[in-house]
Amino acid sequence: MSTRATLAFALIALLYVAVGTSAASSILGSHAEGSLISPSANAYRSRRTLMPFNYYMIPVCTPTTDQLKQHGKEDIGGILTGNRLVPTLFEFTVGTDEKCKRLCSARFTKNDVRRANYMIYNKYDVRMFLDGNPLVSTFTEEGGSVFYRKGYSLGTRTVNLDAKKTENHIYNHLDFTIRYTYDVDQSYVITGFHVTPRSYASVGICSTSELGDVAKNAMTLPTVASSQDVSVPYTYSVTWEENSSSYVILHSVEEAVQKRGHKIAAMYGVLLTVLAGVVVAFVMLRTVRKDLAVYLDEELNEIELREESGWKLVRGDVFRPPPYAVVLSTFVGAGCQIAVTVFVTVLLCATGGVNPTIRGHFLTTTIIVFLLMHIVAGFVTSRLLKLFGMDSWKTAMLCVAAFPLTLSAGVLTLNFMHWFMHSTAAIPLGTIVSVALVWVLVSIPFGAAGVFIGYSLNTIAVTAKVSSIPRLIPAEAGSRTLFVVIVGSLVPFVACCVELSYVLNAFWREEQMSMYGMLAFFLCTVVVLCVEVGIVVTYITLRGEDYRWWWRSFGSLAATGVYVFFYSIFFLKHSLQIRLVASVILFLAYMFGVSVMFGLALGAISFLGSLWLVQRMYDAIKAD
Repeated sequence: MSTRATLAFALIALLYVAVGTSAASSILGSHAEGSLISPSANAYRSRRTLMPFNYYMIPVCTPTTDQLKQHGKEDIGGILTGNRLVPTLFEFTVGTDEKCKRLCSARFTKNDVRRANYMIYNKYDVRMFLDGNPLVSTFTEEGGSVFYRKGYSLGTRTVNLDAKKTENHIYNHLDFTIRYTYDVDQSYVITGFHVTPRSYASVGICSTSELGDVAKNAMTLPTVASSQDVSVPYTYSVTWEENSSSYVILHSVEEAVQKRGHKIAAMYGVLLTVLAGVVVAFVMLRTVRKDLAVYLDEELNEIELREESGWKLVRGDVFRPPPYAVVLSTFVGAGCQIAVTVFVTVLLCATGGVNPTIRGHFLTTTIIVFLLMHIVAGFVTSRLLKLFGMDSWKTAMLCVAAFPLTLSAGVLTLNFMHWFMHSTAAIPLGTIVSVALVWVLVSIPFGAAGVFIGYSLNTIAVTAKVSSIPRLIPAEAGSRTLFVVIVGSLVPFVACCVELSYVLNAFWREEQMSMYGMLAFFLCTVVVLCVEVGIVVTYITLRGEDYRWWWRSFGSLAATGVYVFFYSIFFLKHSLQIRLVASVILFLAYMFGVSVMFGLALGAISFLGSLWLVQRMYDAIKAD
């Protein structure tokens, strides 16, 4: 055991260093006064759709091909989330204000005009970054409160009362404000990046000191029906402001509220864990007391004798291999892989090994850990297959590969929708090939190592011999299944529902997640809670003289994924603005996959807890 513990600790330490190094937070750069810097642009995004578009989807002063190729590559997490940083033609002279500077005059074809009108109608935002600082714009709520949000609107829609029609105005003049502070070398360190977008049909005078002869009319795009080309002039101004504080971006859930929610979720988890623990203790104490009473020839009433004899009567069948044992082994192995991946990733964020505020780093870390955790899936799957008498290398490797292949097939299917819509969330072919090679060269060997370790160990000891003839199951035993599944899956969902809202907000609304340490503690309570619920479900099943506990112990907690999926539909309706059919389909498809993985993880934890219970229960009556 000491050797295994040392190897496990070494693997965790190696994983921590590898992931932490690959996803380390970037250090803010400093700039000498008078040097030139340029922001990077991200994809256009809209709260109404799940289809981000490339910044140069419309002709907004495009750099040369060589300039585009010289830009840095995104990590896998950034690619999967549609974050594709590209260079821009904006140039800022550090420390120098510029009142007006011409960028270019972009020529919009009929297709470009149609696409721009579509994007303005769906409220797409322009996203930029300068030294890692997100570009923010100001907006005012109905009460008059002023806040900052990421990016700025591509344009605005107004109603022309004279013409009795709606017009789309594109923002083509940007007033940038760059906040900075000085470092020890008196170089500029950028702390904030703000913009005020404007729409001008033309600018008569545009120099570094003057913005004059501005037309009163906004830059109006032609309608789709008119099918006209149009020339759009782009200009910008720059103001440097010494201020060490960054722009505080408004989130739908404030940080103080989120911290309070994390604490409430942790309290829910602890409370339910304690209550379930009391139930488990009561069950185990009753069992032990009855065993002692039997051995000491004490009298038990008729009801107690019936309950006592129930789970003991199925002693010869309790370790009988379940139907579809290979499928069950696959599910449990995949669930353990998912559970360990989530816990290790959150732990890395909580301990500072990964900075989750950097774009794509959390997802990149999750993918790296998931690929390495094939060793867990291989170990668990091989141990169960050996227990069921199916210790075949071919079967084990197919089980280990089944879930990743299914997951990849689902992602690639949804990827076709992104490709069809020309979305930046579409995974390039080169990235697909790279991930496939990593899976073949890294994950499969890790999975094979797990299988090798699992098969090299002795078979899990069973504490009761399997009889040759299966025992008849009482007719009323099946009626308990639905009740057990509903109640068993509801308990962990109640514990997770508060935390679940923050996780969905962080992923779908780009909210800032905080207190990863509290989240790691919450995950620990959920693991203990699932084990306890699984123990109770299994005990109730066996007490009813039903030895089919294998699938029930897994399914009773795996069904929690159904609650998560229905909760995501509620979240879509009440918290998101997504209404386009294609985006709704994508959202539901992604959340279906997340719900399945969530159910697999909880089901696997419950199954392992139930296996421990059954071994201990029947080991206690070997002398009977």
